[in-house]
Amino acid sequence: MLRPSGAVVEAINRAGNEITVEGEDLMARCLSHECDHLVGRLFIDEVEPDSLCWLRPDEREETGYRVDPTTLDEARQAFERLRQQEKGS
Repeated sequence: MLRPSGAVVEAINRAGNEITVEGEDLMARCLSHECDHLVGRLFIDEVEPDSLCWLRPDEREETGYRVDPTTLDEARQAFERLRQQEKGS
C-alpha cells in the first residue's frame, strides 16, 4: 500500500482544543495508517494478496525469524479472530 511522504492532520485533543499534527516519512505513514482506522480500513483490506506472509520467531534463522507464506483468506480469518478478542476484552 502506498503511503504519502508527508501528512497534515487536523484534530481535537483530549482537552477539546483544535490541533494540527504534521509528519514526514515514517510519521506521515503512521498518521495515514491511523486515519485509515478512523474510517474502518485495515492493512489487510488493501494488501497485495501475493505479498502476504507471517514472520515467525525462529532462533535457528540468521534473522531471528522465518517467513511463512499465507493466503488472503487465512490472514483475514486471523485478523477477524484478533478483532473478536479485542471486543471481548
